[in-house]
Amino acid sequence: MKIHELFSKPVERPIEGVIKADDARNLHTEVEEYVVTAEIAKGLGEFTERYLHDLTPTGFGFRVSLARASRTC
Repeated sequence: MKIHELFSKPVERPIEGVIKADDARNLHTEVEEYVVTAEIAKGLGEFTERYLHDLTPTGFGFRVSLARASRTC
């Protein structure tokens, strides 16, 4: 067995280092291949708990940044 046979997608395809959320051409692939690590799952859990706990009728806003998120292939 060769290494490239271990992957479901071609390993020689181009992989963008950074994409923008409005880049529809690459967004689907980026989301499809995103890997949720234990640290990201923990952060999402904390965010969800705080979001649901602090939800009020007057509402509030929040900002999500994935700058520290890692991506594996």
